[in-house]
Amino acid sequence: MSRRSWFRPIALLLLLVGAVGAGYLLFRPITPAAVGVAPEFRLSTTDGRHIALSDYRGRPVLLNFFASWCTTCREELPAIARARSTHPKLIALLIDEHETPVQVRAFLRGLHVSQTALLDANGSVAARYAISAQPVTVWITPSGYVRAVSRGPIDQWTIDARYSELTSNT
Repeated sequence: MSRRSWFRPIALLLLLVGAVGAGYLLFRPITPAAVGVAPEFRLSTTDGRHIALSDYRGRPVLLNFFASWCTTCREELPAIARARSTHPKLIALLIDEHETPVQVRAFLRGLHVSQTALLDANGSVAARYAISAQPVTVWITPSGYVRAVSRGPIDQWTIDARYSELTSNT
């Protein structure tokens, strides 16, 4: 067997292994050891109230970063709203970046989501959580640690599974 005949398959195999490894690094869930304590914030709601993350210490928290122009956000927000009845202890905080209260209220009303959203007008909270695209959901334990980050849309199954993780061993 000549050198050329075995070189190409080996090179393709190495390229494939590298691509799979890079994909894993990009899309793996982030663990608490990698993230640590959830950054504190205080934001205004669409109706002018103020909410801080620390208001919910002792409860499992789902932070969902969304935008009205995000098509996959339209799919996941109703599931998040339904999760409030399935998991009454779960706090679901919807965070919109750079949009007005009128835009956000109209968007949620169009989805039949009655939940109030928080306004990250200058993007500072999204920056602290390293959010570069929507949707992203951050899962926070009752003790205030980030358990995982879901990039992309979530569904009821994901919510149920993550809720179980947040409420066990905390």
